[in-house]
Amino acid sequence: MRHVLTGEERAALARVRTALERSAGVLVDPAHELAVRAYRLDSRGRRRALGREQVEAALTHAGGTPVRAISGQAQTDLMVERVTKATGLAALAAALGLPTAEPGWLAMAVGDTAADLPMLALAERAYAPANPELRDGAVEVLGRPYQAGLALAAARLLGHRPGRCPVCRMPGLPARSRLLLAALGTPHDGSPAAKSAWAARTMAALAWRLRAAG
Repeated sequence: MRHVLTGEERAALARVRTALERSAGVLVDPAHELAVRAYRLDSRGRRRALGREQVEAALTHAGGTPVRAISGQAQTDLMVERVTKATGLAALAAALGLPTAEPGWLAMAVGDTAADLPMLALAERAYAPANPELRDGAVEVLGRPYQAGLALAAARLLGHRPGRCPVCRMPGLPARSRLLLAALGTPHDGSPAAKSAWAARTMAALAWRLRAAG
C-alpha cells in the first residue's frame, strides 16, 4: 500500500480520532483507517454530520498539523489540509508512470462539494451533479443529481450514452449475474414510488430465482 500521509500527519489524525471517540454522542467509523469519519444519530436513528462545536473541539487535538473538516449529508470527514483527492490522484498517476506535468492530464473528474475543487482543477473536463456550491466557470454543473449526474458526465466524455457502443457495452452475462447487478444497483433517478416499485420487482425476481434453484 502506498501512503501519502506523513507519520506526523497520521499521528495528528489519530489524536483527533481519539478525541472524537471520547465525545458524547459521537460515533467514529472504524472502517476508515487513514482518515477520520464521524457522525451522530438524530432522534430517528439516522446518521447526521457533526455539529460545529464538536468539530472545533476535536480539531484542537491536531497539534500543529492543519486538519480540515468536510461535512456531508450523513457524516463529517476529517483529513489533513495537505492531502486532497488531487494528491491521491497524482500519487496514483506517479505509481503508474503517467505524466502529470501538463494541465488537463486527467481526462475527466466529477465532484459534488467544494472539497473536490483541487481534483476538478486537474481535469480537462470537470463536472458536478446538480449542486449550486460548485457553480463557477471551471466546473460544468449538470442538471441531474448523484449517479445520474455521473452517468451524464460519462456521456459527455464518450460522446454517447454509456453502453451504447461495442467498446463500452456490457458483455453478455448469465441470468444470475444480471440479477446480482440488478440487486446491487438502484435506479439513478426517479420518485420514491418508482424506486419502491423497482425494489419490489427485484425482490420478486430474486425469490423466483431462489425457488427455481431449490
